[in-house]
Amino acid sequence: MQEKNIFKIIFTSEAARQEGEKALQKYQITNEIWQPNFQNEKKKKMVIVKEIPLGTLKEEVLTAMEEFGKIEECHMQIVGICQKVKITYE
Repeated sequence: MQEKNIFKIIFTSEAARQEGEKALQKYQITNEIWQPNFQNEKKKKMVIVKEIPLGTLKEEVLTAMEEFGKIEECHMQIVGICQKVKITYE
């Protein structure tokens, strides 16, 4: 049986999705595209980062993610042996 490498990428804008699709074509990666149906404006500005090592501080995550814009909200939680953060940008 052939092994499959699967990963999920979530884009926060149409422009970012188009750039991702160009990269897929450039590197000849097959894909399955699923476009979300945003139900509210807040979700359009939200990024979810998973599998953050335990012990990583919220301040460290905020410092890294502020590179992409001004952060409005940040919620961090432990999931199994890792952490997950939901960041909403202004």
